[in-house]
Amino acid sequence: MMILILLLASIIFPIAVGYVTVSLLLRNDELFPLEIIAVSYGAGVGIISLIMFIMGALLIQLSVANVLIGCAAVLAVPALLCIKNGWFRSLWVRNITGMIFGIKWFEWLMLAIISIRIMLSYFQALIKPVQDIDSLSYRMMEAKIFFIEHGLSLNQPLGYFIGPTDQKNYPLNVSLFSSWIYCALGTWNDVLVKIIFPTFLLAMVIIFYFSMRRIANRPASLFSAYLLTTLPFLIYHSSTSYIDAVVAFYFFSSFVYLLLFIRTGKTSHLLIAALLAGICTWTKNEGLFLVVGESIAFFFYLAFIRSDVNVRKIYNLIQYFAGILLYVVPWSLFKYFYRAKIPVPEEIPNISHLFEYFYRVPVILEYFYRKNLFYGNWNIAWFVLILVVAISIIKRKFFVENMIVLYAIVFGLAAYGSVYCLSKNSWPYLLDGTVQNRNFLTFMPLVVYFICISIFSKKDNILGPLK
Repeated sequence: MMILILLLASIIFPIAVGYVTVSLLLRNDELFPLEIIAVSYGAGVGIISLIMFIMGALLIQLSVANVLIGCAAVLAVPALLCIKNGWFRSLWVRNITGMIFGIKWFEWLMLAIISIRIMLSYFQALIKPVQDIDSLSYRMMEAKIFFIEHGLSLNQPLGYFIGPTDQKNYPLNVSLFSSWIYCALGTWNDVLVKIIFPTFLLAMVIIFYFSMRRIANRPASLFSAYLLTTLPFLIYHSSTSYIDAVVAFYFFSSFVYLLLFIRTGKTSHLLIAALLAGICTWTKNEGLFLVVGESIAFFFYLAFIRSDVNVRKIYNLIQYFAGILLYVVPWSLFKYFYRAKIPVPEEIPNISHLFEYFYRVPVILEYFYRKNLFYGNWNIAWFVLILVVAISIIKRKFFVENMIVLYAIVFGLAAYGSVYCLSKNSWPYLLDGTVQNRNFLTFMPLVVYFICISIFSKKDNILGPLK
């Protein structure tokens, strides 16, 4: 019983850390209470892991007490500001009686199915230990070394510098937070540590629902959230200790809050998007590719669509990139100072291979076609996406918001395709089916989101038609 209490406390702690941060950023711009908790979990995980990383780089022991002290030191001023100015967001579910009695039977059915899917992910995660090869030999092994060494093991011989493998160039968000779970439990536990991953699924579904609720009615929003949980690969990877579903959470949530800023113009939404985008780059190298696409879309919107003074646009860009650089800069500096011990990843595309590997292009397109349309990982999501795009073109109903989301999807396809085509060692992993589905998982929630906003939203609820 005590270990379960400690496990619950270790998950509540990042929510508390994220809640202070989100309350500071939101000020008077409220999100829904459950949505605040979901965002707080994702933000809190990233903030705690960054604090642990900085402490480890400064050779401060990563004990529970030290992490608590470090988080308290960082969040003391924001918490005092929130208390003084009354910025803490309300977490009470408003009009709960009306919400319960107003729900129709089919809405209860959708809620039940969504809940069962999420509980299935928790069940699958908590009945088996870490067993997937990449997780076992990379991320969780790093977490165990950090736990045993009470730090980043910066001076370890025999290749154990910050981890046991040649993947030392991977960001440490999940590894460090997993070591936090081990520290909180007082031992490593390859079953209970996996509670991290279905909790990210739960947070993503909540954010997905409320992002739809702003532009559609409740039945349509619940049905949209249900469609998200029908992706078999998403449910599966939310029960393993692979980190692609975590990247999907950060990329999707950062993108929808960027869209919310574009829709409302409220700076608080932009700051939350920037924070989550920064954590996305801190979770996996692929997160940087996705955030680059998001940044290009944002720049295009500011430069060519929004009619505003240039000074304000530049200020918004600075705010956005500041949140990203908050995570990119410390990790980049660390890799610079320890560059002799951190190999350059071979997955980086090299344009010099363009003509040498040009024969790969039709093969990549064939794999994209077969894996997306004729395997069971995505149900019929890609078929529906193609159909919705075709209908939107025929009826000329492409809104600005739909265009931005579609661009992010196409950019994701192109970015991963360029990696397979121009890098040295990703090619065999494409052919044997190791990487494509996991890579595409990182932006699949946006595929479902595009479908849902195209079908259920009204033009008054999102940005108007592209002129």
